[in-house]
Amino acid sequence: MKIIHVANFNKGRYGLTYYSFDYKLNNGFIRNGHCVYDFSYRDTARTVSWLKRKKLGTKKMNTRLLETVANIKPELLLLGNAELVAPETLDEARKICPHLKIALWYVDPLVDQDEKVANLRRLVEKVDTLFCTSSGLLLSQFKPRKSASYLPNVVDASIDILKNHTRTDFEFDLIFIGSDGHDNKRRAFLKLLLERAKEASIKVKCFGSQGFPPVRGSDFMDTLARSSMSLSIGRVIDVKWYTSDRIGQLTGNGLLTFSSEVLDFRELYSDDELVYFKDIDDLIEKVLYFKNNDQERQRIAKNGYERSHLCYNVQQVAKYIEEETFGSPSSDYCWLSAAQDS
Repeated sequence: MKIIHVANFNKGRYGLTYYSFDYKLNNGFIRNGHCVYDFSYRDTARTVSWLKRKKLGTKKMNTRLLETVANIKPELLLLGNAELVAPETLDEARKICPHLKIALWYVDPLVDQDEKVANLRRLVEKVDTLFCTSSGLLLSQFKPRKSASYLPNVVDASIDILKNHTRTDFEFDLIFIGSDGHDNKRRAFLKLLLERAKEASIKVKCFGSQGFPPVRGSDFMDTLARSSMSLSIGRVIDVKWYTSDRIGQLTGNGLLTFSSEVLDFRELYSDDELVYFKDIDDLIEKVLYFKNNDQERQRIAKNGYERSHLCYNVQQVAKYIEEETFGSPSSDYCWLSAAQDS
């Protein structure tokens, strides 16, 4: 099958985000035997604008996308977020390819009244299937042509190559990689974490927050390799099953991962695969426990690693997108089983 994957890709960053959801999903479809052409819609919008501004190049980018559809004649047009793609462009794409299927994936939290969600609504009625890393009531309110479904955060064995659960030599006890620039609650929590960790002699390091620079590209993977444990805290915890793709990056590389109490997330990762915490006191207590009980740290980290690579690998997720879009899922996917059991 020929696929045009319309997503961010960040071509202008020259590999700094090679481990992103976009690239991992590409790999899944390719390993499943498909031909994938990636169309970086934001980079294209900038390139075709005289002032190199994506808003000014949006109209021409949509034209270039239709040219690409005409040149390739894909069976599947796969959209990732794609907020710059016009609904009428999808209508025109179907005229070019009458049997075309269109799927849309979205990895930001589904929060009502959110501007990104409002943009998402523009496209939903034009696509066959919608896939989101959020579940619950708001997802069920979206009405694409065929279905709206949950999409796990993916793990890619060719990118997530670390096995920290097999090691004991680390520079840090706990790391957090992520921004806090637009989240006062997260910023306050991390500030308190650094203070409390220092008092408890826990080696904690933040990257991209608390005034410390971010890490990207190979530095990102090198940073993961330096820590035995990791922290996953999202901007929201009350959206069913939503967490950032950080969860796959951390568990998929064998770090023992501490997670906020995300709504119903134990249906995807049990207490024997992730360590859930309620507040700063609970987090400090549990980090200290695993710092002093390394075999238990390795055991739970190994369980999380195996869960991610078995259930949420890119081949499985790409196959699910294909089956849901063109027919119905044929396999017993872990997240479908969790939904049936809940």
